Amino acid sequence: MAALEITITVESDPVLDALAELSRIHAALCARHGAAFRALDRSIDAILEGGGEALVGGVKVLGPGLYVFTPAAAVIDVLRRARELGV
Repeated sequence: MAALEITITVESDPVLDALAELSRIHAALCARHGAAFRALDRSIDAILEGGGEALVGGVKVLGPGLYVFTPAAAVIDVLRRARELGV
């Protein structure tokens, strides 16, 4: 009798790394002042309130049974804006 074994690997590090960076930026914004920093802070709050669906933008297939979760466009935008503001 033959046995069929299926192995699926899902890599979530890109999303977890983005979440850690959002947390770092959120904490750093406490010491910043100005409209751009407040807008960035509100964007982070909206993402975090949205839960996992707001963090994960998609799934890339790297091969048979190998998938990578990628950050959502809103998360990437916040990271870009924070970098531009020097946070």
